[in-house]
Amino acid sequence: IEKFGDPNGIVQFAPESLFERNFTEPSAVEGPQNITLFLRRVQGTLGNITVHWKLYSEFDITSDFLKTEGSVVIADQQSTGEIVIYLLPDDVPELDENYIVQLISVEGGADLDEDKSISKINVFANDDPHGVFALYSDQQSVLVEKDLDRYVQINVTRHAGTFGEVVIEYHILPHQEEELIASENERGYLTIKDGASFAVKRVPISSQAFLLLNLNFTLELINVTLVREGAKDVPKILGKAKSAVVLVPAEAANSQVGFESVILRLTNIVAGTGQAVITRKGVYGSVTVNWISGYPPELTTDFIQPGNITPSFGIVLFSSGEQSKVIAFRATPNINKRESFAISLTEVHSNVSGGAQLRSGFTIAEIEPMGIFQFAFNSTFISVEEDAESVTLHVQKLFGFRSNVTKLTYQTTPGSAKPLEDFRPIHNGELIFAHFQTNAMIEISIIDDTLSEIEEYFFVNLTAVEILGFQTAKLDWSPRLNPAFSVATINILANDVLHGILSLGPEFIYVEEDSNSNTPNTVIINIRRTQGFTGDIEVTIKTFGGISAQSGVGLYPFENVFEKSNFTWAMEGEDFEEQSVSLTLLDGERESKVSIKIFDDDEPEGQEFFYVFLSDPKHGAQIVKGKDEYGFAAFATVIIAGSDLQNGILGFIPEVQSGLILDEDSENREALLVVARQPNRAFEDVKVFWRVTFNETSAVLLKDGVNLENELVSVLGVTTCKAGQTKCNISIEIKPDNVPEFETYFFVELYAVSAGAALNSSARFAFVTVLESDAPHGLVYFAVGSRFAVAHKKTTLISLQVLRDSSTSVTTKVSYSMQELQKPETIGRTFISPAVAGQDFARSEGLLTFEPGQRNKFLDVTLTPKTASLNPFPKRFQVMLSNPTGGARVDDVYGVANVTIVSDLGSLPFWMLIDQLHQPLDDTILQRVLQNLNVKVATETTEEQLTAVMHVIDKVTYVGEKHLLTGKSRSLFYEILCALASPKRKDTRGYSLLAEVTEKFAFSLLTEIMCGSPGERGKNILDTCPYIAIMAHNWYPQQINGHRFDGRDGDSIQVPEHLLKVSVVLSPPQEENCEFIQFTEYSSQQWFLTGDKELALRNKVFSMSLKSQSSHPLKDSNEVIYRIYTTGSRIVPQKSLCLLWNQAAESWLSDSGFCRVIDDTSDYVECACSHMSIYAVYAQTDDLSSYNEAFFSSGFICISGFTLAIISHLFCTRCAMFAAKLLTHMMVACLGTQFDSSFSEKYFKTQ
Repeated sequence: IEKFGDPNGIVQFAPESLFERNFTEPSAVEGPQNITLFLRRVQGTLGNITVHWKLYSEFDITSDFLKTEGSVVIADQQSTGEIVIYLLPDDVPELDENYIVQLISVEGGADLDEDKSISKINVFANDDPHGVFALYSDQQSVLVEKDLDRYVQINVTRHAGTFGEVVIEYHILPHQEEELIASENERGYLTIKDGASFAVKRVPISSQAFLLLNLNFTLELINVTLVREGAKDVPKILGKAKSAVVLVPAEAANSQVGFESVILRLTNIVAGTGQAVITRKGVYGSVTVNWISGYPPELTTDFIQPGNITPSFGIVLFSSGEQSKVIAFRATPNINKRESFAISLTEVHSNVSGGAQLRSGFTIAEIEPMGIFQFAFNSTFISVEEDAESVTLHVQKLFGFRSNVTKLTYQTTPGSAKPLEDFRPIHNGELIFAHFQTNAMIEISIIDDTLSEIEEYFFVNLTAVEILGFQTAKLDWSPRLNPAFSVATINILANDVLHGILSLGPEFIYVEEDSNSNTPNTVIINIRRTQGFTGDIEVTIKTFGGISAQSGVGLYPFENVFEKSNFTWAMEGEDFEEQSVSLTLLDGERESKVSIKIFDDDEPEGQEFFYVFLSDPKHGAQIVKGKDEYGFAAFATVIIAGSDLQNGILGFIPEVQSGLILDEDSENREALLVVARQPNRAFEDVKVFWRVTFNETSAVLLKDGVNLENELVSVLGVTTCKAGQTKCNISIEIKPDNVPEFETYFFVELYAVSAGAALNSSARFAFVTVLESDAPHGLVYFAVGSRFAVAHKKTTLISLQVLRDSSTSVTTKVSYSMQELQKPETIGRTFISPAVAGQDFARSEGLLTFEPGQRNKFLDVTLTPKTASLNPFPKRFQVMLSNPTGGARVDDVYGVANVTIVSDLGSLPFWMLIDQLHQPLDDTILQRVLQNLNVKVATETTEEQLTAVMHVIDKVTYVGEKHLLTGKSRSLFYEILCALASPKRKDTRGYSLLAEVTEKFAFSLLTEIMCGSPGERGKNILDTCPYIAIMAHNWYPQQINGHRFDGRDGDSIQVPEHLLKVSVVLSPPQEENCEFIQFTEYSSQQWFLTGDKELALRNKVFSMSLKSQSSHPLKDSNEVIYRIYTTGSRIVPQKSLCLLWNQAAESWLSDSGFCRVIDDTSDYVECACSHMSIYAVYAQTDDLSSYNEAFFSSGFICISGFTLAIISHLFCTRCAMFAAKLLTHMMVACLGTQFDSSFSEKYFKTQ
C-alpha cells in the first residue's frame, strides 16, 4: 500500500531564513561566528528525516567557512530544525561576497519544497581589500640615467589587498632654499593598477640644481582615492609610513673637489718624492681640475720663496663615478733659502647640470709644513783627531716654516769609543730652532789622553723633535726627522801609539795533566805586538796560581774574571811550573812565544786553572786594554783537565747488590738503587748509564715469557751524580696490570760512565726480585652487589655472590664466617646498629668449594625477622672470607661483605647505590650513581633514606679529593646539594652535617687545580643554584690574605689581612706554600634551623674555611669581616646580633665573645669575628617608608593649640590680668606640645 499525501512532511526554509542576510567577518579575537538557518517540516511529522544542504558561491569559500555542506536530522513528530554555519576569521583581504545555502535532498520519505529550498548570505568586504599605502626610505632613490639626467624615483608600497585601481597624490619637500624639483613637479599623482602591490614613478630633478652629497629631502603621501567609486571600504595611508626621507647618493651628487689631506708627507725624504690625493664629494658627471705648484697669487709673499716642485702645474680628469686621483710630485729644497712648498687647486669644470665646486678649506695642500730635520750630509760621518778636543755637527731644517719655535733632542751612543774616557756623553741634548731658522750646530767634546788607542768611534743620534707651545692632536701637524740622516758617526783616529800594544793568547788554553810519555806536557803562550813596531821593547810574562792567590787577586787584569770562575786553583810548583820571564821584542818584531810545563801526579784532581799575564812593559810599549782585533788580551787562562779518575770509580752499594724487592700489588711499586763513588773523586758531574737484563753476560730482556719492556716503566736510562755528590739514585718502577704473574728476578747493570770516571767491576750488578702479583694461584672476593648488600626487615634469605679470578685450573676451597659489628657505626646523624646473631640473622660457618674452571659461587645467608632484636634500624653484620686453599688469596678489600637491614622498602634503592661505589671507580660509574641519587632526592626522604644519601655523597667527596671529578659529576653533585638545601623540604631541616659535606665538596673542586690560578665558573666556582653558591681557590698566602669574596645582592665576607704568614724575603711565591680556601654562600638556612624560628637575616649564611682548618679561633687579633644587606628595609639600630655556628651543639652562638657588630645603622649589618666558622646575622628591620599616623596626629593637635592660643591672645589683650593668664596657658601648651612630640618620636622609633 503506497503512502498517501505527505505523512513525512515537506521540508523548506522557515520564512525568517528566506530573507537575504548581511554579515561582517569576525576578528581573530572574536573567533568563528555562528549563522543559524531555520528549517520547517509541514503537512506531516511522521518519522525521522535527514536533510542534506550545501553552500555555493562564485568566490573561493574553502577558508571562509568551517563546513560547506552537511545534514540536519529532524526527529519523529518534530517539525523544526536548524542549520548552523560557522563563518571563520582570516587575514585575507576580500571584497563583498555572496553565498547561497541550498537544501539538496531529504532522506526518510519527506520531500523538498523547491521554491523555498534556498537561503542567501552576504559577507561585507574586509581586511582593507583596496590596500594600505606606505613610503619606505630604503626603497626611494635618486637615479642618474646614461644621458646624465637625474630623477627622484618614488616607490609606493601597497599592503593588504590589491583590489581596484588607486590614484595616490604625493608631495616632494626639499630641505633647502635652492630649487631641487621644478615647482610644477613638486606635487603629482601616481597610479597603482588593480592587483599590483607597488608602483614606481620618476620625477625629473631641476637642471640648475646643485645637489650636495647626503642632501636630504622628504617624500610625502597626501591622499589616496579609488578610481572606481562606491566601494564601502576605502583605501588608506599607513600613518607611520606616510613620509620618507631620501638622501642624495654620491653618484647623483654634484662634485665638491679638494685635497684628501691639506698636509702632504713625503714618501721618500731623500728623493723628495710624494703623492697628493685629490678627492671629490659627489661623483656625478665628469670633472676637470686645474692645479699649480705653490700658493695662489693672492697668498704669495716676498719674504718666503716658493720651493721647486716638479711638475709645476697640471690637469686632473675625473670620469663619472671616479672619486679620487693621485698627483705624483718631487720637491727639491734649497737649504740656503727660506722656502715653502704647496700645491693649489685653481679651477674646476664639469659637463653636467649644476656644475662642480672647489671644496672650501681643501684647495691648498702644504708639503711638510712643520719641517724635516736632519744632519747635513757632510756631518753624517766625521773623522777627528783626539787632540782636536771637539767636533761640530750641522743640523738642517728643510721644507715648511709653519712652527714658531721647534725643539730638537739628541744624545750620544757609545760604539768602540767609551764615554767619559774618549768623549763627553750627552744624554738629553736640546737644540732650539727659531722661526725661519734653517741651520743649527751641535758641539761634541773629545777627551784627549796619553794612552795608546786604536781607531774608535761613537754615534750622535737625533732622537725627537717637537713644537714648543703648540698642541696638536694630529700626527700630520708634527715636524719629522729624516731617518736616513738622523745618525752621525764620529771616528776618533788612532793616537798616542809609538812602540806597540802587547797582548797574549789565546784567551783559554786547555791541557791534559796526564802525559803518554815521561816528558811533561807544556802550554805554549803567544805574545803579539800591534799598532807600532818601532824600536826594541820589553815585557814580563808571569804565572799566577793558587799560592799567589792567597794574597788576593786585586789590581791584576783578571780580578773581575776570577769572581765568575767555578774551577779550583792549580798550585805553583805542584801542578805547573812557576815562571816570571822577561821577553824582548826587537825592532819590527811582531810575535813571540813562551812555554810553561804542566806537572803530572797520581792524585785525583778536578779541573784546575791558573793565569798567565803581561806586566811591566818598557821602552814605550803598552799592554792592551780589553781585547785587540785578534781576541788577545792582557792575560790568558790555562785550564788543566781533571786527572786520575777525578770523577770516581762507581758501583752499587752492598745493600743493593744483595737484592731489592719490587711488588706490583703494593702502592709503592718503585725501588731505589744507590750508586756510590769515593769522596775524594767527586770533583765534577758524572753520568752513569744503566740497563736491566736477565743475564749478567749480555743484555737479555725476554725470559720464560716475561718481557721486561712490558713490565718496567724504563729498561735503560742515565742518572747524574752532581759535583761533590758521592751517592745518586736509579729508580726502577714496575707497571701495574691485572695479569697474574709468578715470582721472578732480573739484574740492573751499570754499563758505562762519562769521562773522568770508571766502573767498579765487582759492583756493576744489582739483583732485583719481583714478587708474584695479581694472585696467580687465584683471588677470591665478593662480587659487586654483594659487598654492601641491603635487605628489608621482612626478608628471610639473601644470597651473596663470591668470585674467583686469575687461576681457575685447580680446586679451591675458602672458609666463610659471620660476625656482628663490634660497635655501632655512625653515618650522618644516624647510628647503624649491630645486627645480633641468633636474633637478626642465623650465624653460620662453612666452606665454599670452587671446582676447576668454576669462577663464581653463591653464599646464602638466613635472616630471622620473627626473632629480630630490639636494636634500632638500620642494622648491619658482616660475612668474611678466609683461609683459601691451593695457594689462592682473599682480596684485602673485598673479602668482607657488609649486610645492612633496613626498615622501609623505599630505602632499598637508596642503600643499593652504596654498593656501586665499592669497586674501582671511573667517571661512568660516578655519573650513573649521582644521576640516580639526583632523581631520588628530588622528593622528601625518610631519615633512613637520608642516611644512605649521606653515605653516598661522603664517598664521592673522598674520591674527588684524590681524582678530579668530571664536569658532569661536579654538576650532578651540586644539583643534589641544591635540592637538599631547598627551604620547602622538611627532611633536611637542621641537618647541619650537610654543611660539612658541602665544605669537603668545595675542597674537592681544587684537585689538580694549579696554584695561583683564577676561578673558573663551572669548575671551581658554582653559582647556578638559588640556595648555594660555592667558590674555592688554590692560592698563595699573598692572594688569600685580605681577599674579599663578593656574594649576591652586595653581601660580602673578607679574609683577615694577616691570616697566613708571608715571608718578608722578596722571593717568588712557592707552590708548596699554597692553601685551599673555600667560600660558600647559603641563601637558605634550611640546614641551620634549630627550631621553627628563622634567625638569619634574609636567610643568608656564610661559610669560609681553609682546608683542615674548618672551625678554629683566630690568633693575633685577626678578624673575619662580613656584611649582609637587607632588601628594601632598614635595620633597627642596636638590635642586631652577629651569629656564629657551633657545630658541636648544632646551634647559633650570639654572645660567644668571638663576634661583634661593627655597623647596623644603615641597610646592612657588618660584623667582625675572631673565629673561622659559619656566620649569619640576626637583625630587626623596619619597613616604614615615612612617619606614622601618631606623628601627624600630634603635629595637628599642636598646630591647632598654638593657633587658638594666638587668636585668644589677640582678642583678649584689653584685660591685663587676663592677658597674663592667657600667656601662662600658652606656655603650658608649649610644654604639653614638647611632651606630645617626644612621645610621638619615641612611638615612631619603636614601630
